[in-house]
Amino acid sequence: MHDFDYLSPPNFQELSRMVADYGCQARLLAGGTDLIVNMRCGRDRPSVVVDTKRVAELNQIKLSRTRLVVGASVSCRRIWEQPEITQRFPALIDSVTLIGGIPIQSRAS
Repeated sequence: MHDFDYLSPPNFQELSRMVADYGCQARLLAGGTDLIVNMRCGRDRPSVVVDTKRVAELNQIKLSRTRLVVGASVSCRRIWEQPEITQRFPALIDSVTLIGGIPIQSRAS
């Protein structure tokens, strides 16, 4: 794997600034399952990896009577662990449980 800078912004404003500053040289790390594989084999060579896990807005699950909003950094496991989501959105649960085993589902977003 090549050398790269790793950044972990504490909030959405900093994340936005970093993405704007680094542009196409940056890649966002949410779950990382695809990004890390692509970096290891040389298909992707970002100068900067920006980890989104500390950004609260991207780690939220909001469920209302009429809709479900899942942040980009929410793991598949967190989705299927929610009984109400399991009951109301069975197709989503089928999708997130098809992705790897439990260790991968705990990281994949």
